[in-house]
Amino acid sequence: MRHGVILFATAFVAVASVAGNAQAARVGRLPVLELPRRDVGSCRNDPATAALQRQGIARLISFQSSDSSRHRLVSLGTNAKGGSVMIMAMMGTDQGRRGESESVKVFFNTDGAIIRGLRRAFTTGTPTRLSDDRQLGLLPADTLAVRRLDAALRQRCGA
Repeated sequence: MRHGVILFATAFVAVASVAGNAQAARVGRLPVLELPRRDVGSCRNDPATAALQRQGIARLISFQSSDSSRHRLVSLGTNAKGGSVMIMAMMGTDQGRRGESESVKVFFNTDGAIIRGLRRAFTTGTPTRLSDDRQLGLLPADTLAVRRLDAALRQRCGA
C-alpha cells in the first residue's frame, strides 16, 4: 500500500492510503501437504546434525522438487527408533518480481501423536512494503494430510 503523510498544524500525523494494497498472504492456499508426484523431485536420507540430535532427531529424510514457478521442500525428522519427531513442509511460487510461500511445521510426541503445529504464509517482492506475513494453527484437514505425507516420504525416500 502506498501511503502519503499529511501533517496538521497540531503536529498530528495521519497516514492516508494513496493507491495499491499489500498482496495478502493466504494461509492454506498452497498445496504444501500434498503427496509428492512420483515423476519429479529427489530424496535425501541423512544422519541428523548435532543440533538436531539434541532435539531427539536421529535422521532427516528430505524431499525436494522445483519447476519454473514452484519450489518445494519437505523434511521429516525421525528418532533413533524411526518414529516421527517433526515434519516441515515448505512451498513457494514465483510470479515475476512477486512471490508467495507457505510452510507447515508439525511436532509429534513419543507415541506419534501430533502435539502442535503451525502454518505460516507470506508474500515477497518489490516493493517490500507490499508484502504480507500471516500465521495460524493447523487447519482441520492437516492431521490426515500430515499422516499421509509422512507415510509417502518414508515409502519414497527409503526410511
